[in-house]
Amino acid sequence: MVAEFSILYVTFPNIEMGRKIAHELLEKRLASFINLIPSMMTIYHEEKDNKIKQQHLNEQDEQIDAEILMMAKIRSTLAKNILEMVDRLHPYDLPEMYTVPIDQMNSTLRKYLDDNLANNI
Repeated sequence: MVAEFSILYVTFPNIEMGRKIAHELLEKRLASFINLIPSMMTIYHEEKDNKIKQQHLNEQDEQIDAEILMMAKIRSTLAKNILEMVDRLHPYDLPEMYTVPIDQMNSTLRKYLDDNLANNI
């Protein structure tokens, strides 16, 4: 049985882009309870120069290559379409985004999500 709701995880290069896409999802009622978590360290393999990259601090203690993580609660049946929409809006060539099913949640939140999320796109 497929979980009724999932968590959509997406990374963004900055808070402005995260907010923009979060608002787009909220306005269309495709997501709810969106969390934007700032200053996440990302370590990844970059294809073009075959090196491992990671966030670091420069001499002024400013974060370089820090990312934002968005966690949004969505209806599982709409996950494929939501991922396609976010992919079109995302500035990265290879955005990191995926969903994780929610197996359990409290009944108050379940009712809120069911009442407030769209049933189709």
